Amino acid sequence: MERKFELYDRNNNYYYGKIKADGKIEIYDRNNDYYYGKLKNDGKFEFYDKSNKYYFGKIKPDNKLEVYTPKNEYWYGKVK
Repeated sequence: MERKFELYDRNNNYYYGKIKADGKIEIYDRNNDYYYGKLKNDGKFEFYDKSNKYYFGKIKPDNKLEVYTPKNEYWYGKVK
């Protein structure tokens, strides 16, 4: 089953995406730039931007998302 989510960075910029049934993650920003990654079995995930920079995070039990950027900035969001 595919699940959609939304994210906000530290400047409150909006990102949206989906977690596919096979665990692959697709994310798009306001410029329609593409980020890709995967969900791990423990609810943690990782993804990369178009410059191949690494991001990581987790899905919390309440379906909230925590993401940390390469600069260790905090992003937040929610799985719908």
